[in-house]
Amino acid sequence: MITIKKTISTSILSGILLSLPFHVSADPGDQSEGLGVKFTNPFGDNITSIPQFIGKIVDLMINFGGVIVVFFIILAGFKFVIAQGSPEKIKSAKNMLMWTLIGAVVLLGSKVISGIIQSTLNEFTG
Repeated sequence: MITIKKTISTSILSGILLSLPFHVSADPGDQSEGLGVKFTNPFGDNITSIPQFIGKIVDLMINFGGVIVVFFIILAGFKFVIAQGSPEKIKSAKNMLMWTLIGAVVLLGSKVISGIIQSTLNEFTG
């Protein structure tokens, strides 16, 4: 059972790392200004401040985390179905559902925390 959990967590981590956007475009430009390599912003060119960047990161986390939350809610429901009245399997499914919902609340709370950080940074920068 431990190897299955380790395999699943390794697969999820590998998927996250492999799906990160790495965009590099070669722009010859003016050769006097360095190597002539231009890195494009994967979040768009309209991000000009740290609060906007934090907002984009949080939105990305919420979108990605939302998919994971839905997956684990479905998995918990599946565990309820296959429990067939076994008290320890039902307890396991309830724990999975409870922790999934707690994770969803934390995920949504990150938007609030992000808003607080953005407003604090805006006060400092003027």
